[in-house]
Amino acid sequence: MDEVRNIVATFVKKDPAEIGDNTLINKRVVSGSILVHRMYAAINNAGYAIKDYNDINTYGELLARLNGTPATSQAVSSAPRYSPAPTIEKATGIDIEDISNFPLVADFREDDFYVSNFTSQEIAYCILKGKPMESFAGLFCAKEALCKTNEHIRQIPFNEIEIKHDDNGKPVYSGYTISIAHTSQFAIAVAIANEGGKPQPAVNSELNNLAEKQDLKIAALRRMVFFSLLIAILAVILCVVLLNKSV
Repeated sequence: MDEVRNIVATFVKKDPAEIGDNTLINKRVVSGSILVHRMYAAINNAGYAIKDYNDINTYGELLARLNGTPATSQAVSSAPRYSPAPTIEKATGIDIEDISNFPLVADFREDDFYVSNFTSQEIAYCILKGKPMESFAGLFCAKEALCKTNEHIRQIPFNEIEIKHDDNGKPVYSGYTISIAHTSQFAIAVAIANEGGKPQPAVNSELNNLAEKQDLKIAALRRMVFFSLLIAILAVILCVVLLNKSV
């Protein structure tokens, strides 16, 4: 497993000799979600296939998973692969990534990182764009944002979460409202869970009309908050870019 140890050491920025069973290898020490996924893509590329690594926190747990035994922090259960979790109405997830962290490769359709994080349809969509890296980053952010709204989605490998686009080019994922934006340096996405059900019928038509009007007002307010948040985040990104250019 020396090859695996060397790969992990590169991403956690330690000497291989310092890597032990208790060494953290999760997002707390690997800077950014993209680099965590790149680390596991590199491990897969080295011939050590591993899936469902979201719950792995230490190097010891990684070795246990590679040896075919459950990670110490994972309870043994007969539950289905993706345990269901209720979607919290209006649960919101947001993610921002540095586009430079995405690897530039000769063939996106063959590279382990892209194959393990995007569906074949998503890869085809991105490579047809003028700036594929920005498109990949936007989709990746959308998937991270979705994971932050629902534990069930977090359990699904990224290459099984597919972000589609409607006829107007708007990103679509069932049950969610998604918005993606990017500059040449950063990508950002917001995911908001839609209403899980309809309100009960009112006692009479007058009450029903009042309820519908109230729902419209609430929906308009939520949209206003959503876009205000998105504009504020984009403003922060723009400031960061301008400050970097001025340095």
